[in-house]
Amino acid sequence: RVARYVRAGFRVVDPRRVAYLQPDFRAAEAIDASGLAPLPLLLLVRDVGHEARQALSGGELRTMIDALYAMYGVHQRAGDMAPLRARLAELPAPGEKVALLDHVA
Repeated sequence: RVARYVRAGFRVVDPRRVAYLQPDFRAAEAIDASGLAPLPLLLLVRDVGHEARQALSGGELRTMIDALYAMYGVHQRAGDMAPLRARLAELPAPGEKVALLDHVA
């Protein structure tokens, strides 16, 4: 599936540098019954018009992930999003470069 996205112009944010977690979208009752279970996923990005770009800065990644979490947070409980938002501080520093890959080993 990743190869299809790459052929469409998406790139994979180096998962060795950025461990992205998708929020737990189960119903609140299911989360309360079994515990919060965010899903680790590859982060795929497409910089329209700049698909050959080789890297993003830590600052750009923080902005993107924060925006995703803000969007998801509209429908998720703040307490369920808090552990994911706290991980933003673990991302590479704003000036650090993170490779964009065209495959995952």
